Amino acid sequence: MPPRPTSVTVFGVLNIIFGAMALLCTPVGLAMSFLAPAAGNPILTAMRENQLYRVWTIIGSICGIIGGGVLLAAGIGLLRLNPWARLVSIGYSIYAIVFGLIGQAINLMVLAPVLKEMAGGQEAAAAIGGMVGGVFGGCLGLIYPVLLIIFMTRPKIKAAFQSPPSL
Repeated sequence: MPPRPTSVTVFGVLNIIFGAMALLCTPVGLAMSFLAPAAGNPILTAMRENQLYRVWTIIGSICGIIGGGVLLAAGIGLLRLNPWARLVSIGYSIYAIVFGLIGQAINLMVLAPVLKEMAGGQEAAAAIGGMVGGVFGGCLGLIYPVLLIIFMTRPKIKAAFQSPPSL
């Protein structure tokens, strides 16, 4: 068996870390989005009152937990050079990019109208800052799946996961 490429080790470890974080943090984030008080926060109030956003939050959280488990398993598989792990990592990347873009669109559809209704002042400035941060964070969140798909499709990486020819 050829030695494991360094990039496979790096992505294997990162998959494990990000997968574990998704499994641990997503349920907490879901609970906080529905349980934390929304008093004085028009954005949080709008998010809770919008049926589309509530459904998206629940679906996104369930898919995030499943995706976290898949990413964790793929990370372990990458470290073991299991061929399925490379394919699962590519599949996860596609899922994460598509879900990330859909999430950005839904955030803009739900939050932009709320910002337009605000007259101005400190609340509006805070809301705009939060929206800009959310868009920037969403774009930042696409970097890892893009890099993962790029590296997992490189010829050297593909070769590392191929079985040696039988004698």
